[in-house]
Amino acid sequence: MRTAWSKSLIVLGVWLVASVQAHAQPLIPHAQSIESTVANADLVFIAKLVKFGDGERADVERADGRQVYWATIAIEETLKKDLFQIEPYERLSIYVPGPASALADWTKRSCRLLVALASDAPKATQGIELAEGKLEVFKADLTLLRKPDAVIQAAREAARRTPPGVKRIHTFGLKVPRELCAGTQWEQYYHTSGHLVLSVPVDKHLEKRAQDYLRSESYLKRAEGVRALRHFKSDENIARVRPLLDDPGRYHAQGVETIYVVRREAYETLKSWEIDVKKPVLREDVRK
Repeated sequence: MRTAWSKSLIVLGVWLVASVQAHAQPLIPHAQSIESTVANADLVFIAKLVKFGDGERADVERADGRQVYWATIAIEETLKKDLFQIEPYERLSIYVPGPASALADWTKRSCRLLVALASDAPKATQGIELAEGKLEVFKADLTLLRKPDAVIQAAREAARRTPPGVKRIHTFGLKVPRELCAGTQWEQYYHTSGHLVLSVPVDKHLEKRAQDYLRSESYLKRAEGVRALRHFKSDENIARVRPLLDDPGRYHAQGVETIYVVRREAYETLKSWEIDVKKPVLREDVRK
């Protein structure tokens, strides 16, 4: 079974949720879009791993049980820098998550890496090998990138769009349609009734996608659109959400009750906006 580790050290923050559950349970992996990764990093580089595992901080164990190694990177290009850094970055000593075999391979082959660092989480460095056959990176618009130049260009654009000094942005977990994950490391999770959740920036592009989802024939997309719109209170969006208090979109829970999921999201969104609305029927007992 392919995993993110078999393709690279970390593929932009893929963490598996419920990976120890029985295979009958849905498995929900998470990934960061390239835009979220860049915007929520303090420093972003194109670099090469020079050495790792030296000194007193040779390796440590993270809370999730994985090894993290003290390493040195040689910097080829700085995509995002500290405002107060005057001299160009040339080399940095940082923590890089293992396994050691992957780090040794990177060092031996002197391969190019995209490296994202966060000062408040120095042992959670994100990196990916920039080589064809190794890349599976999503943009926030759900475009899948597999070419090194495309990933680098997307990272540059994300860095340019991020205002100077901004190190953290809000993100939203967007469900990636099954067809977009065909042939990727994430396809296997759809066989468990799971799906990939992609963190994307909360921005005008997400708002537009959410508005489009409200018109979808899929009740799950309508529910997701309402949930995303919670970040964008406006008179126009209030008017868009109100009619969904009567939405017929529903699913049956274990043959016991019907849950109107779109209505629930619409009601909770409007209440979060402090709009006075009557609570609609959200559940019905099907046994009556």
